[in-house]
Amino acid sequence: MVVIISLLTMVAGCGETDEMEKNKITISGNELDDHDYNQSYTTVDGLCAPVLWKCTERMEGFVIHVNCLPSATLVINIFHSEYSDLLVPGTFAISSHCTLGAQAGFELQTGAKAMELWMSSGTITITKDGSSYDIDFKLVIDPDAGGGTLKGNFQGELSELVLD
Repeated sequence: MVVIISLLTMVAGCGETDEMEKNKITISGNELDDHDYNQSYTTVDGLCAPVLWKCTERMEGFVIHVNCLPSATLVINIFHSEYSDLLVPGTFAISSHCTLGAQAGFELQTGAKAMELWMSSGTITITKDGSSYDIDFKLVIDPDAGGGTLKGNFQGELSELVLD
């Protein structure tokens, strides 16, 4: 009986979980010829700044930079209609500019000209515990940028992003 319970516990523990690996971004299925984006990147820090966008209607929001190794940055624009000086937790769907939701692009920092991978759909989920943020990315890369997916997580504090 003990052997059966142990086997059931081992088999149940081998199932796929919805939990993302912390501080890692993985790009897969991208078919651009200029660079091989298909790999895992370690997130090393996050920066954030509140922004007021000049749209038809007043749009508040945030710009977030998640810096990665090897040298890359995930840039996220969060659009919402209410002012806040702190990043607002929630789930944000990819949308067009000046529409409630988010925009995201992934760019390599190699010194060589590389295309930025813009996201066409997916979600960014932001939660906060004290001063630490947990940001999950489940994104689809635009077909014009080679398609594929970007999935991952950043967990940690967000430093102030200084915008020029």
